[in-house]
Amino acid sequence: MKRLTTVFIAALVFLSPVKLMALDTTVQVNGPDELAKLKPGVEQSIQARLVARGIDLTAPGNLTVTISQMGANLSFDAILALAPPKGYHKDITGVDAISATIDEMIEALFGPIAAPAPKAPTVKPAWKTIELPFQATSVASLGDTVFVAGESAVHKLEGDRPVVWWKVPDKDTIMRISAYQDSIIALTRHERHYLLNEPDQFISYRIKEGRTIQKWDSAVVPTVNGLASAVLKIAPDITFQANRWSTVTMIEGMAFPLPAGTDIIAATVQEVAPQNPGPEIISFSPSGKLKIANASETLWSSQTSFATLPMSLQEDFVAAPGATDSDDSRTRTQFYYLPPRILVWEGMVMTIDNNAGLFGILDNSKVYRSCQIRSYAWTDLDFEERTLFKTSLGYCTDIAIQNDMLLALIVRKKGSLLIYTGLTRG
Repeated sequence: MKRLTTVFIAALVFLSPVKLMALDTTVQVNGPDELAKLKPGVEQSIQARLVARGIDLTAPGNLTVTISQMGANLSFDAILALAPPKGYHKDITGVDAISATIDEMIEALFGPIAAPAPKAPTVKPAWKTIELPFQATSVASLGDTVFVAGESAVHKLEGDRPVVWWKVPDKDTIMRISAYQDSIIALTRHERHYLLNEPDQFISYRIKEGRTIQKWDSAVVPTVNGLASAVLKIAPDITFQANRWSTVTMIEGMAFPLPAGTDIIAATVQEVAPQNPGPEIISFSPSGKLKIANASETLWSSQTSFATLPMSLQEDFVAAPGATDSDDSRTRTQFYYLPPRILVWEGMVMTIDNNAGLFGILDNSKVYRSCQIRSYAWTDLDFEERTLFKTSLGYCTDIAIQNDMLLALIVRKKGSLLIYTGLTRG
């Protein structure tokens, strides 16, 4: 729903009734001209939301809504004339909050309307397994075609056989691939020569029909509405904060406002919480917990903390630059580890949970022995956690969805497995 962004200027009072069958709704706006001009939109929005929520408009009653300018704030008041009457009041900071307040008012006066909650999927036994003769890094589905990446090439599956489709230039390493429109976006690591004392960096490619058609010196990922780009700074700054992301810029499409410093590789924007109006931002907290938030607050976070993947970028830096010790003795290495992919299917959130086991993470190296794919779906009161897939054959480096099938890419000591598992509703 569109947000109202009108600026207040002159003063006016408007009063106008709108007939909704037997339920009379009156909207009154007290304030400057630009505030009063919102009255028709508020009237129409209330009527549409009542209908959309299935509220019986033939029932008798009189709903009066008044929005009044009071200093720097707006007073939002509503009375539903029944026996006994019901009332609603909220002080809001400006017109941007009117839309969400209308929803709160309707729920307070007419009761919550239970939206059909998506059911968490159950997993059938593995439908099929494809053995891959290389250490795979990522998987993506584009229509009916599955692409699997190794460190140096993207392979296209022809039947169950991987065929080289695109090779990465400049000895870069493929970290993740994603489908976008009729192309594949490859996120790669460009390793700087150690003598140059420069950090690793993300280089992104757009590939169509096996040929590079665009290249960016940044991390580029598909979003719901287009392509987003951001630059990663790995080494700590003067505030000792490492792995800092620049402001997101849109290469194509419209932007959804993400909090400053959001890791765009680990974030997606989808509608998964029926109780919250509008789409939610799904990402990981600094401690690795999966979190679901709107633009202003965290709505939910998981109890499970999710480990990052073994793939990383790094940058050497000199600690305490003002000290008299040699630079060599104060040289440190900062790592950025790739987060697991987050997917949303039928309103359900899925991601990878790799198990390190005893002594699995030592000296900035990560060794995982087993994994599971966890899902979270909204039930009546909370997000319910389920395990969709579990294996001890190796760790999971990526997941994808194709035709209601979950594709899990499992890396072993030698080679990889692409395991298909059916997702079912109910």
